[in-house]
Amino acid sequence: MAAVRARGVALAEGHGAAPWDLAPALEAELRANYVDARACLRAAWRPEFLATLPDALQLRTRAEGRDDYILHPARGERLADESAAAVEELRRGGGGGFDVQIVASDGLSPLAMMDPGHLLPYLEALRAGLAAAGYRVAPTLLVVTGGRVRVGYEIGARLLGDPDDRSTPRAIVHAIGERPGTVHHNFSAYITAAAPVVWAAPGAIDHPLTRVLSGISDTACAPALAAAETVKLLRELAPR
Repeated sequence: MAAVRARGVALAEGHGAAPWDLAPALEAELRANYVDARACLRAAWRPEFLATLPDALQLRTRAEGRDDYILHPARGERLADESAAAVEELRRGGGGGFDVQIVASDGLSPLAMMDPGHLLPYLEALRAGLAAAGYRVAPTLLVVTGGRVRVGYEIGARLLGDPDDRSTPRAIVHAIGERPGTVHHNFSAYITAAAPVVWAAPGAIDHPLTRVLSGISDTACAPALAAAETVKLLRELAPR
């Protein structure tokens, strides 16, 4: 039990004055975890963190603020008009001519993305692993505010879609903050690969074509290990 607790997992042991009362120490721990989950959900990208991301293009969804994002999930699945235009401009500048585009969204736990030892080492190991595996990785990192998983599909359609191209599958790797409440500040990586003609077909790309690697953090699945697993999954979906 001590070893499990050392990995950040709460285990109930003992009770208060009545059997249904939590032991005081556990009661305090659970309430602290609840406060932390609320902080994760209400957080936002910090400008000083965004400044550390190399070659980043900042985008936003149709969610107008954190409350709107939480209360209206569908608004986090579509790019705002100006961001959609920015992605189209990136494509016209050659941004769609790569095998893999990496996207990072704040998701339901921006803190999971910004904690030290989380997103940055994942991105570094991922780029190195993809290059070693023979993939051409877009140099621009697309960073989304108010993003949910499906906004990655829209980005892929705009960047990678071509109704006349049935060639080698191209992929989006979308790192996004997970739903809080597990104590760990975890993020996930959603890997979606399809031929350009499929990316171009309205509604063709959705969860059934996607693999997900969850539980990425310095206290769960280590980012460097997660990057290697991401490359492995991509090689299954879009071999080179």
